[in-house]
Amino acid sequence: MAVSPVPDDAPRRTALVAACWIGIVGILFYFLCALPLFVGGTQSLGRWLWQAWNPMNHQEHSRFVLPICAGLLWWHRHKLAEAPRSPSIAGLVPVVLGIACFLAAVRTGQPRLAVLTLPLVCWGGTVFVWGRQVAAVCRFPFGFLLMMMPLGNYVQGTVSLQLLVSSACNLLAPLAGLRIEVAGTTIRSLDGAFHFEIAEGCSGVRSLMSILMLAALYVHFAQPVLWKKFAVFCGSLLFSVVGNIARIFSVLVVARVFGPEWAGGLYHDYSDFVFFPAAVGAMMGFNKWISRDWSTLAPQPAAESAPAGTPYDY
Repeated sequence: MAVSPVPDDAPRRTALVAACWIGIVGILFYFLCALPLFVGGTQSLGRWLWQAWNPMNHQEHSRFVLPICAGLLWWHRHKLAEAPRSPSIAGLVPVVLGIACFLAAVRTGQPRLAVLTLPLVCWGGTVFVWGRQVAAVCRFPFGFLLMMMPLGNYVQGTVSLQLLVSSACNLLAPLAGLRIEVAGTTIRSLDGAFHFEIAEGCSGVRSLMSILMLAALYVHFAQPVLWKKFAVFCGSLLFSVVGNIARIFSVLVVARVFGPEWAGGLYHDYSDFVFFPAAVGAMMGFNKWISRDWSTLAPQPAAESAPAGTPYDY
């Protein structure tokens, strides 16, 4: 008696998973990009975010977060394909938390809170549909979505960092033969050739958001140890300050050589080519420093030499 073959449910499961994700993406798009719930019911979250990613907030780079997230998922496509599938109902917990964040954002009129919805729902939906092991591969790409949150306009009270930048430039001035006088956040040449004021944006904090994004991507690929990842990421403020010290100091040098009009105008506007190499160099140097094997630097005990005249055993 012939035994009928057991039907293969793989195509059906694949279609069901695809339908689930199409539904999730459609619902997210509608509530986050189409439904005007913020700014007095005139703007959707997506439109509000697009307008908040502006030069004044120094967060134009946040417009690339979604493409970068998609690129990270594509980069890890082999890990995603190899990860075992074990759907878990526990994924509904972060999904519910994400929905709660969105409702709280609408109720309080705080669209920044709604940004938490996207990573929570995406990660929870992955756990629910595919399981924890697949979600573990997606943890960083989905967490990277938090870089969309506009925080640049909250940067205030950076006088202490401005003083740090001006003091550092005062210490570096003799290396370039500059004779300057620093009074608070004001830097002027002793011969009256130039006079600059360290603005709030030159403290390094305004560039912090871009350095945070770069640091997150860098440690994801270059640093395998978790606590070292956090150490480099939390050092982003220091790296941005180092970058701005290099940038302001280069402005002073250019002002001395080519004149203050050119230094404070065209060169200042395009001086990020000095800021980013200095900041990224500081970040990579710090990561290399904490990753160094310090045990190799410990003095090795000297080998005991045999007394003179003592025969060796062969």
